[in-house]
Amino acid sequence: MMRTAVRSRSVRSAGYDADECRMEIEFAAGGIYEYFDVPKAVYEWLMRVPNKGRYVTRIIANKYRFRVRPAEAATEHGSSLAEQLQRSVAALSERSPSSSGTSSSVT
Repeated sequence: MMRTAVRSRSVRSAGYDADECRMEIEFAAGGIYEYFDVPKAVYEWLMRVPNKGRYVTRIIANKYRFRVRPAEAATEHGSSLAEQLQRSVAALSERSPSSSGTSSSVT
C-alpha cells in the first residue's frame, strides 16, 4: 500500500486501501500499524486534521482492529538489511576520515 507523508511530530505517513477498508499508519517513533474495517471518512479526516497524533489517539486507537507490521527495511530497494547496513557504514566512513587508520566492517 502506498502511504502519503504527512506533517506531524507523531505520524510519518498514512495510506488507505478502499477495497479492503484498511488503513496503514507509520509512526515517527517507529512501527507501521494496519487498521482494519476503517471507513474511508476516518482516513480522509486523518489527512485533514492539523493534529494527527491526537486524532489517532482519540478516533482510531483502540477502536479498530489492528496489527503491527513487520519492519520494511529488509525489503527496501530490493536489498537485505545486512546490505543496507553495509552501505550505511560505507557512506559514514566516506564522510568522516578515520584518524586511527582502522576500518569497520559489517558481516
